[in-house]
Amino acid sequence: MSCQNCVPLAKSRIQRLVNNPTEAVRESLYGMVMVHNGLILLEGCNAVLRRDYNDLHDKVKIVSGGAAGNEPSFAGFVGPGMLTAAISGNLFAAPSSDTILRVIEELGTNHAPGILMIVQNYTGHRINFALAKLRAENMGLKVKMILVADDVCLKTFEKTAGPRGLAGILFLQKVAGAMAEDGKSLQEIYENCNLISSEGRISTVSVCTKVPFPVGSCACTEDTMPVQMEIGYGIHGEPGVLRIHTATAKSMISKLLETMGAITDENGSSSLFDQELQGSNKDVAIMINNLGGSSQLEINIIVLETMRQLAGFGIKIKRAYVGTLMTSLDTCGFQLTIMKILSDENLIKYLDAPTVVLAWPKVFNLNDTELINIQRKLTTTGIYEKNVSNNKIDSIGPTIQDGTAKVLLTVITFACEALIACMEQLNIMDDDSGDGDCGSTLARGAAAIKSAIKENQLCGTRPFVTLRQISEITEKEMGGLQGGLYSLFFDAAAQVFAESSENEVVTACTWLNALTAGNKAIAAYGNASEGDRTMLDPLLAAQNRFAESLEANLHPIRAFGDAVKVAELCAIETLRMSASAGRASLIRCKTFKYPDPGAHAVGIWMRAAYEGIKLKLSCDLVAGGRGHQENVVKSISIREVHVAYRNGREVELSGERFRPEKEGTMDAVIALCTFCEIHGPKVIFTTQTYRNYDEQSTEKLKFYGPKKVLREGQTTQDENQGECGGCQSIDTIKYLSNEHDARTSYLSAQRALTQDVRNLLKHACIRSLSCEVHPGKEGVCYFGDEYRGHVLSHTFTLKDAQARGFRRWCSFIVFMRDKQFLLNMWPFLVDNLKEVIRELQDYTERKYNADEAECPQRAVRLSTASGAFGSQTISNKQPRALTEITNEEHVFARIHMWFVWILSAGARHFVEILPMSLLDEELNHNLEHHVETEEGFTLVNAKSPVNTNLIQEQSVLIPEFTAITEKTPVSILRDLKKVLGGDQFRQILYSSLTGVQILVRGPKVQTLESLYGLCSLVPRACQRVKIQTEEYLDSNICNFIGVETSVAVPLPCANVCRLDIIPAEHRSENASTHLVRWSGTLPAKLPTLLNKIEKAFDNERLCDSVLRAHLAALQEEWANIAKVVHAMRGRGHRGDLSGLMVSLGAGPHDQKLLDAWSMGLPSNPA
Repeated sequence: MSCQNCVPLAKSRIQRLVNNPTEAVRESLYGMVMVHNGLILLEGCNAVLRRDYNDLHDKVKIVSGGAAGNEPSFAGFVGPGMLTAAISGNLFAAPSSDTILRVIEELGTNHAPGILMIVQNYTGHRINFALAKLRAENMGLKVKMILVADDVCLKTFEKTAGPRGLAGILFLQKVAGAMAEDGKSLQEIYENCNLISSEGRISTVSVCTKVPFPVGSCACTEDTMPVQMEIGYGIHGEPGVLRIHTATAKSMISKLLETMGAITDENGSSSLFDQELQGSNKDVAIMINNLGGSSQLEINIIVLETMRQLAGFGIKIKRAYVGTLMTSLDTCGFQLTIMKILSDENLIKYLDAPTVVLAWPKVFNLNDTELINIQRKLTTTGIYEKNVSNNKIDSIGPTIQDGTAKVLLTVITFACEALIACMEQLNIMDDDSGDGDCGSTLARGAAAIKSAIKENQLCGTRPFVTLRQISEITEKEMGGLQGGLYSLFFDAAAQVFAESSENEVVTACTWLNALTAGNKAIAAYGNASEGDRTMLDPLLAAQNRFAESLEANLHPIRAFGDAVKVAELCAIETLRMSASAGRASLIRCKTFKYPDPGAHAVGIWMRAAYEGIKLKLSCDLVAGGRGHQENVVKSISIREVHVAYRNGREVELSGERFRPEKEGTMDAVIALCTFCEIHGPKVIFTTQTYRNYDEQSTEKLKFYGPKKVLREGQTTQDENQGECGGCQSIDTIKYLSNEHDARTSYLSAQRALTQDVRNLLKHACIRSLSCEVHPGKEGVCYFGDEYRGHVLSHTFTLKDAQARGFRRWCSFIVFMRDKQFLLNMWPFLVDNLKEVIRELQDYTERKYNADEAECPQRAVRLSTASGAFGSQTISNKQPRALTEITNEEHVFARIHMWFVWILSAGARHFVEILPMSLLDEELNHNLEHHVETEEGFTLVNAKSPVNTNLIQEQSVLIPEFTAITEKTPVSILRDLKKVLGGDQFRQILYSSLTGVQILVRGPKVQTLESLYGLCSLVPRACQRVKIQTEEYLDSNICNFIGVETSVAVPLPCANVCRLDIIPAEHRSENASTHLVRWSGTLPAKLPTLLNKIEKAFDNERLCDSVLRAHLAALQEEWANIAKVVHAMRGRGHRGDLSGLMVSLGAGPHDQKLLDAWSMGLPSNPA
């Protein structure tokens, strides 16, 4: 049992006296301003301001800020002579850019002298303050920013996230504040302070004298743990660079000064401790900062040792400041800061300038007779409240047409949905190099953007406004480093459109310039460059390829497609890069299991955006009028779908390249079905895939399927006669989308164009809309068999004012020949079909509400159903067509485009999400080459030649068993069954199949044979075999192990199943030669596979070769089931597993087996 004093994650053993942790920061600031009447707290922000800030008409205002937990920094330094305002973030977190911008607006509006922001060089601080600065400048405010990076401990590393900003920032704040009081201009203050910072004249080292207790450890062991000190410890709890055992104050200061002395200035000048330096070059000011938990007795001794040792180097201390200035909550330790004065007399003047801020230490000096005379304008309250109106973003920049705007928002939606779908995958990848929340953070921002689009809150007609709104949403909803980077990226991209005139045409080059500007902003303020293993790598790769493709006069869509491919490849390449920026750069181990999650996310949303652009801007439609005998081909953009039957134009669709090796009859069919109140279940719209496999031909065709399909389609007109409007959709009109590069056509019609498919869909439609299959009106289910095909059905209802119950029952059915393919695609299909359903339901909801507002529909329904005096009559009202209940004339064109995208992207999706195998670990999956099954489904290809023989001998696969040549696994298992008996054989079968370690102990040959037979029960990828080891190995290392009788082994337990083979010399008369020793218990219901294996061995009529083939088939079947369930779980569809498992023929009693087999699969299959 674990100790009850175990320290939980993110909790300290010290109880803190706070009321509500979420309000602790604001309440702390509120308490401070209550006793310091010269300060105010800005309403709605964690920001402390000088009460007299509105009276500083001719003075530059100084602003800073940082994380809570570092008090008194920075609110304690607000006042005359230092800061005008200080902004606080949450505990150890940077303040949001929104809060920073609010303070800048408050101070900088109608203030000509301007604002100087002095910021610590932490990534989050740098990003958020920079973003606020850019936005303020766009509003016409005068703002400059200085970054302070005084931590010298990290300077000895290769390029990382950069030296941190520590207590040295207080020197610059004091100098800047004094210069502002002296009336200096913003440019003068900026140049002077930036020179001090950029020349590295301020250096800080930190030490933690009591390393915090390890999270998750037992508090009872605190006294027994070795006491260590850590040099380089950060103010936000970041680990240092060196741990040492307990030291004296003298030895510690010596070590810190040695660290400082090893650092040369960035401009190449000599170290401060160089004996050759003379005179004023050795004048310094020092600061010793208590991190919050050290006693004053310790601090005074540290001061003494510091001044002694610096004097020993000939260094003259012109000023010394000591106090609790910048803490890390109650951390025991201190920071030593040294600022070179050199010959700058003004620096001493500004350090000595008077200030009344509560936290700046005042050094007692007998010669100091200056009186501080500062007038303070007081009001009655410490809370400043201002009515702030919501400033709308100015509608500036060029505009785009409404149709194009809809396309833009749809493309953004595609990108958001892709990030949401890949949340779990990105989190798993982020566990490798971060805190495991990359996917969750991106999904949170994507969901907010998607919601804004759905609620019509995102403008699409002005790209400037669109990108600016996305920037604000990501910063607000995502927060942290990722939120800041993406907000910065979109804000900089928006600025490109702001600089364009309103009448300027938006072209591909405009978007390229926006991408370039966004990348430059990330590089500048994210302190990253190409090759640093960040999100910038794929973005720069895409930018460069996009520019090259446009220069080569490629079609913009094709050029963007090329850029996306390069970005995806670059994201994969980050796996082999060493991190040189961001949090991952602070990890000592430079080997990663996965590509950078931020870079991978860029590849995801760029690919989704590209697919959306292809879908929305490149659809070809075939339209034939009612009564026409021949179809007329029209190629049009989705933006001109309302003129599908006139004024068409050719648009080439740039599709992914498929290389099928065999002809197939079809990939899949998606159909829309409805339950007509007069005619029952009816298929009213179908979309089917056709391909041309002539690799030699490059001619673009109007249709890539057999011509007889179109001829057969003419015969379906007779079936439509006599049907009501509810059973009709597009009559004889047909929609066609072509992927010319892939030589693939997607054809939609009211009925399937071939008789066999038509019959199968008719049967599937009836089952889909029957209570036998669906007990409710809405939901997803699977049904089918090898004769009538396999179907995924998603039923739903649409509002219809004239339908029974005011709802029409409908369903989407996805029909395939291959069950495994269909079930693998389950989550992808369900997610996308739900989006189509949502869109249709939105249409019908609006139409229903409009009809209801015009006339109550219940009265209309009753009037059409009853005659005079309440007598029943037959209603003259026929069921209405889908176009009528949605009030969308081209609803079927939209459904066609959705179906096309699902069929096209679905095949690629299937290939990309199955880079795993249980059956042959030697498979090398090549995503550029595919193999077609006889039914035409795309499968992953292995390196040639493909070995599809699943019944091969284990000796071929496992080198350890090459010595066994006489017996087959089947014959060995049959012998084991005879010597063990039914019960013990069942125990060892169950243990082998469910991942219990199999330990075989006995003579070498018999041990090898037994392991050989038992290993054959599970897929090769699940076998971790160790034979004839000299000592027992844990189950984490191997699940099949063989040892000799002399080796010590654990006692029987539930996790280890022992098979003891008794040597002849140790065996008593009539005793068994084999014994199974396992303390576990068999479940009441055994796994399905185990039952089938037992039945197979019980059937004595099966010869070894037949039994071997049967076992291989069973293993293949359950390996595929394990892959599907594992992939579903990896994609976050845990709620759908029970229904999926039932459709696969598995149940809860099979879960342990599936979990064990999943261990042979990748941890992130999604």
